[in-house]
Amino acid sequence: MGVRRVYGALAVRTAGEAGTTMDFKKISLAAVGLFAVYAIVASPAQAADLVQVLFEWISQLVKGIFDFMGDLLNQATDES
Repeated sequence: MGVRRVYGALAVRTAGEAGTTMDFKKISLAAVGLFAVYAIVASPAQAADLVQVLFEWISQLVKGIFDFMGDLLNQATDES
């Protein structure tokens, strides 16, 4: 097993120990979550605008995918 090294409150595993990437993912996800909470509390109006823009982008992406798949199906039925 690898030796643990402690930097402040963060314990980092050495390359010999499994799960290092999972620890990094957990820490990264927690940092992103804390930032999101901070952003919502600090400026809720801007956070709402951002959510609205992201929703519009996602809905346009899904609409584009459905249009593309519909065009593919229409071409496949036209050829047969």
